[in-house]
Amino acid sequence: MRSDRKNKKTTAILIVAVVLAADAVTKWMVVGLKHSITVIPGFFNIVHIENPFAAFGISFFLPNPLVRLLLIIISIIFITIIGYKVIFENDHRWLALSLISAGAIGNLWQRIIDGQVTDFLDFHIGAMHWPAFNVADFAVTIGTILFVVATYKSSKR
Repeated sequence: MRSDRKNKKTTAILIVAVVLAADAVTKWMVVGLKHSITVIPGFFNIVHIENPFAAFGISFFLPNPLVRLLLIIISIIFITIIGYKVIFENDHRWLALSLISAGAIGNLWQRIIDGQVTDFLDFHIGAMHWPAFNVADFAVTIGTILFVVATYKSSKR
């Protein structure tokens, strides 16, 4: 059992490190992009958008940047505490929380450094666009979906 916990912790740290590295490298790669790059015509472009808002361009309705930063830090601490508790349980929520934590840290880090977040993945159907996002946003979204599914499955036991 102790070995299982150690493996989960090691895997969780590895997931966070890989997501953070992928997020940083991909954001760095698009910084100088002047025009969008069509990857799949009518569906997917690579763009360069500096986003001063929250995930997927959602505006934070808190005008004070210090309050926003404090809220983000409290959220990360909360996720970390829950993650530490969940890692000792026998389900897959620790994996989900690793993804959520990595995404939150990736965007928080860039927001602290640059005051905004670089988004570049632009999915659309014709003129209908989903807000551009990045690897960190993707990790948070997939982690949240996995967390909900794992929580639902564990409640059925």
